[in-house]
Amino acid sequence: MSPDYLSFEFRALEVALETVCTFLDSQAAELEIEAYPLLDELASKISTLNLESVRRLKSRLVALTRRVQMVRDEIEQLMDDNGDMVEIYLILIWLTGEKLG
Repeated sequence: MSPDYLSFEFRALEVALETVCTFLDSQAAELEIEAYPLLDELASKISTLNLESVRRLKSRLVALTRRVQMVRDEIEQLMDDNGDMVEIYLILIWLTGEKLG
């Protein structure tokens, strides 16, 4: 296993995480933009239509929250795999001939 191969894996993981986080952030921003007018309308007039609009928004927010939690769980699983991370780091050091510390 070459250091370039491991570097590539780390860069690919970084790009994937950045892409996913950017996508989730943009979805959250869209929901926030939609939420304020809906909540203002509901506060001024409680109606079936306004309640239904807020319910749909809440459903989308819950779905987004689930997706964020899935990403968080996967990141935590990667981070909890300390043994594997240390092994990869040590292999990188050994392959590149760098010294520890």
